[in-house]
Amino acid sequence: MSDLSTFETEVARTYQLYNGLFLGLPFREVRNAGITLPLFARYCAERLEAGAHPARIVADFINDRLPELDDAGRVDLMFRLLQFVERQIVLFDALEDAAFPKIHDMTGPGSIRELAERLTTGGRVAAARSFLDDYRVRIVLTAHPTQFYRDDVLAIVTDLTAAVERGDANSIYDLLLQMGKTRFRNSQKPTPVEEAESLLWYLENVFYDTIPLLQRDLARIGSPDPDDAPLSDSPTAGMVASAAAAELDRPPVVELGFWPGGDRDGNPYVTSEVTLRVAETLRQSILALYRADVDALARRLTFPDVGERIEAIARRLRSTLSASASTPTDDAYPGEDELMADLRALHEVLVRDHLGLFRERLEILIHKVASFGFRFASIDLRQDSRVLEAAVGSIVDALRTRGDTPYGEMTPAEQIDAMVDASGQLPGVDAVLELLDEEVPRDTVQALVAARQIQLRNGAAAVHRHVISNTRSAADVLSVWFLARCAGHDDRIDLDIVPLFETIGDLHASTRVMEQLYDDPRYAAHLSDRGGAQTIMLGFSDGTKDGGYVTANWEIFKAKRRLTAQASRRHVRLTFFDGRGGPPARGGGNTHRFYRSMGRSVASSRIHLTIQGQTISSKYGTTSAARFNLEQLVTAGLDANTFHDRHRDLTDEESALMDELSTHAADAYTRLKHHQSFLPYLKERTPLAYYGKTNIASRPTQRGSDDELSLDRLRAIPFVGAWSQMKQNVPGYYGFGAALEAVSQSRGAAVVRRLYDESLFFRTLVDNAMQSLSKTYFPLTAYLADDPRYGEFWTLIRDEAERTRRMLLEVSGQTRLLGAEPDIRRSIRTREEIVLPALVLQQYALAAIADPALRVADEGAETLERIIVKSMAAAVNASRNAV
Repeated sequence: MSDLSTFETEVARTYQLYNGLFLGLPFREVRNAGITLPLFARYCAERLEAGAHPARIVADFINDRLPELDDAGRVDLMFRLLQFVERQIVLFDALEDAAFPKIHDMTGPGSIRELAERLTTGGRVAAARSFLDDYRVRIVLTAHPTQFYRDDVLAIVTDLTAAVERGDANSIYDLLLQMGKTRFRNSQKPTPVEEAESLLWYLENVFYDTIPLLQRDLARIGSPDPDDAPLSDSPTAGMVASAAAAELDRPPVVELGFWPGGDRDGNPYVTSEVTLRVAETLRQSILALYRADVDALARRLTFPDVGERIEAIARRLRSTLSASASTPTDDAYPGEDELMADLRALHEVLVRDHLGLFRERLEILIHKVASFGFRFASIDLRQDSRVLEAAVGSIVDALRTRGDTPYGEMTPAEQIDAMVDASGQLPGVDAVLELLDEEVPRDTVQALVAARQIQLRNGAAAVHRHVISNTRSAADVLSVWFLARCAGHDDRIDLDIVPLFETIGDLHASTRVMEQLYDDPRYAAHLSDRGGAQTIMLGFSDGTKDGGYVTANWEIFKAKRRLTAQASRRHVRLTFFDGRGGPPARGGGNTHRFYRSMGRSVASSRIHLTIQGQTISSKYGTTSAARFNLEQLVTAGLDANTFHDRHRDLTDEESALMDELSTHAADAYTRLKHHQSFLPYLKERTPLAYYGKTNIASRPTQRGSDDELSLDRLRAIPFVGAWSQMKQNVPGYYGFGAALEAVSQSRGAAVVRRLYDESLFFRTLVDNAMQSLSKTYFPLTAYLADDPRYGEFWTLIRDEAERTRRMLLEVSGQTRLLGAEPDIRRSIRTREEIVLPALVLQQYALAAIADPALRVADEGAETLERIIVKSMAAAVNASRNAV
């Protein structure tokens, strides 16, 4: 555990220093706000603790402290205060990022170095190297709407972080000035291509350099470097070449996935044309990076038979970059294999004839090409099962020669038979497209046509799987098989078909669905063509929305155990793909600890997970943070599979206890979810309705075109985010306290405490819930306790939060939340203090829209809505993993 004083010195105290500088920036129009904000922040904290209404706090502060302001001045002040809060959060982000290597043990537990040492002393090196041959960790970047920073603001954060690391006071001052003058909010929603281009920054500036170094270190586990040999036994060229070749032959462990441009689930703006454009953007980006690296190498590799080779590679890369899909050139590389062959041949000559000078640089480039190919990242296609069903139905109904039951009214078994019948009489792709009158079903087929084009240009791994959201039956999965045939794929469909089980009911049905698929001769043949490998995606976000925090996590864990056992019996190589968001309510929190807690009964030879929104910038925004978090993630699976005898599974008794806890938690959450005020409260008392106005993403806040609020169609991100904005965080803990209290009373508190002490799974569940509770603050909305419509509902939530807090402390033996993780606790506390004024202004605006008598100026509803939207951005960025 890192030293708390390091965090205080490097982050907390440094923030106070630079914040004072920032608040005194010489901008005439904001100087008064800079002086006013600390006073307002203190006033908010004191009055909220005294039980004051946020609208009363805002009115009293302005009337008492700034009576000279007219209506326009009052409105301007509120916006200026929000601007300052936004920028304070950016400053704190930059300071945390700069201090990351100092407040985290970069070579301690969970690092590759630490694990390598344990593997050596424990005699497990051979087992680890064997496991690494097939071990893969894939992080999939998504464009989910949880990132409120514009690209130019992210650039300021990056530069400010670097300036803090250097201690460059002049640059820090200039960047604070720049930040004060830079607009933070997008003027309009980004397009899917713009979302992809935004995430491309992380690929180019972080992952491109970080992943190859990590891959090199993994390849060296257990392999002594011949360059480190004593002088009396100095390495020969053959020894160096042999060792280097063995290292370079190791397959890449870390992979990149990409959802922007491919995720069309509920997003009508992602089309097949967008998919093609994003794939080409990724290709051009990675090729340009290769060319820059080769040009840099050419300035060093000036030796005979080496200089000519590197120049030839540079020339061919330039041709490859300029060649389009429609106008290829003879000199261009047709694919990554030829480029790799040229680089390996160059490496052989360099080691053999020129003492291996600069070989490390060349080897890193070889690792890069092995890791990224010509694709940079693998795009996943994703579509909702109901859209796929509609597309299949249009085609099958048009081609059917017997029977009159519409496809949509058939049972899943009948749908499978209908697809099989229709697959034998498919016309050409153009004729199939003519059968589809509506745009979305037609583009669903065109996306699969685009996948083939991308594979031919960028390599088979560029687009190699299709995720099916809301998978309900085997017919949903086979719909992709059928539509791929419609799109011109031959009998050997070069796509992994990935069912996504999200709701609690779908999780229960998952083994039945997979059993039907494994038994189906078409799917069995397809699976055989894919090397017997099956990927199954499990969605934490919708599972939590459906069943609550405890039950979603427990049911996903149980589903993984059942699916693992089933795949083992079927001799299927199973990969779990976890749809994880930032906060614990969406599967976030301490991710690497979660994977270490799975035990031996869950397949873990491949770990795939989504990384979303501001979680990308917070965990992978710098090379230090990315290196640390990637190592923690990679070693989680490697440790579990090489030291498997030291990782215990839950006992039958512990599983029964978890079942009991889950039942009680689900009952409590279900009662809340079915409360008559649940949806009205979300709609009328939270900022949920304003998520679509934040201009941070291209997709709508709920599936379908109907504006009527529906929990089934509501996206998990605005659902979780609305509770976070209210500082109530219901999806991150609700029902846990009731469950712990009930089981402690029936079985005794000692039983639950023993579960916490002995089960890493349960301990992780508790610790992540503590994170959620640490970000609650009920005095902010305490005025709702007296609300005639929502007072009883608000009190239900407050009481469960207090019960959960009390029970978590009792179970864990801690005296305060996150007592065992002081750095996280201190960071959260500081961020919550920074953002509190913005949240008070948000609550004021929400209340003033509902009751115009509460307005402190003659501001209209549109102005109040702008205050809400601006405050939402500050709240999300302050929490970093709020949604």
